[in-house]
Amino acid sequence: MSISAFGNFANAKLFISVPTAGETVDSDGNVIPGSTTLEISAMLLQDSRGDKQPRSIPEDHINDLFLTGYLVDPPDLPENVKLPLDCEAEVSGVKGRVWIPLTIKSPFLVDQILGLKIQAYWRIQT
Repeated sequence: MSISAFGNFANAKLFISVPTAGETVDSDGNVIPGSTTLEISAMLLQDSRGDKQPRSIPEDHINDLFLTGYLVDPPDLPENVKLPLDCEAEVSGVKGRVWIPLTIKSPFLVDQILGLKIQAYWRIQT
């Protein structure tokens, strides 16, 4: 599996829960669908210039920190993971949640070298 050109600058981990075949039953008799957690490394930075801040911020994310960056390892999302995406994350050692809206891939195939460019709304866990 390849790693993005930004591999040395990864400062974030995304923990994405994806369904798997099978199920388990908890102590109360509830059926819980099987799932596994994927860990994806990313490079996420706060834009210091502020000019990349979207003009329209989803109301649910008005107080979240807006970050931009690239997926690093793997440089693209697996086929079974679709955007928009809400998942657990750790950015610079601080745990929280990120919401990643729909992203359009570059038609110039730079995503294969740099990684998928993403924007993320990050909320620190309290």
